Amino acid sequence: MIKGEFYKDKLEYIDEMKTSVAIKNDKPEPCNVRECSECIRNTGEIDCSDLAFVKWYNSEYMPPKPKLTKYEKAVLSLLEKGFMARDANRSLYFYEDIPSRMRDEWCSNGGVCKRISVDITEKAKFQFIKWQDEPISIEEMLTWEVEE
Repeated sequence: MIKGEFYKDKLEYIDEMKTSVAIKNDKPEPCNVRECSECIRNTGEIDCSDLAFVKWYNSEYMPPKPKLTKYEKAVLSLLEKGFMARDANRSLYFYEDIPSRMRDEWCSNGGVCKRISVDITEKAKFQFIKWQDEPISIEEMLTWEVEE
């Protein structure tokens, strides 16, 4: 999905306000509430750059990565690599290799598969891992920020 589609409602709202669109921190806002120096459309001239707006509008929307708790980071650091996924019954599993989705669970493709203990998930909840999502790489999660 492109950013223009993702922010469609916000862009329509700004248009109804009869003001220009500013792009700050990769999000659209009415330009009358932001300083020009903070907007990607700023050219240093009087007019804003329509080309910068079109490029932003047509670029791929990437949802922000979740932040890990210190407990989640500790669990991931112990596992080091592999994948995590949640079954339809909300149980969390570790997989050595990427698993395949079955009717209501993920199935190992021959590698190690371990259910993550309830003792661990009391503090390291991994709430961002949902059944409907694809398995998440532990190596990628280890690159995410840790919340304070």
